[in-house]
Amino acid sequence: MNLAANMIMHTAGRLLAYALLGFFLFGCAAQNAYREGRSLLAQGKNREGLARIEEATRLDPRSVEYRAAYLQARERLLNTWITQADRARNERRYDDAEQAYLQAQQIASD
Repeated sequence: MNLAANMIMHTAGRLLAYALLGFFLFGCAAQNAYREGRSLLAQGKNREGLARIEEATRLDPRSVEYRAAYLQARERLLNTWITQADRARNERRYDDAEQAYLQAQQIASD
């Protein structure tokens, strides 16, 4: 093999190594965000957990697992806020009801 061909092979190998490293790092970042999000949800830190799982879906948009977890967590959080709002409205605590509806609206619009 001549020098030019050798240099091309070396460069191609380095590019492939960088691509694999980038893929690995993004995969790790997505997995870490997903795990942290699940942990935060388990601790009752719903907004923070939802944000971290959403980040995982942005980092790895092809992951069905991350997307499903995000949609399920989002749905649970929406239902929680709407239930609290309805309860507050039925108890004539209108300011509390309004705040809960606004929280639900904010999540629904994301």
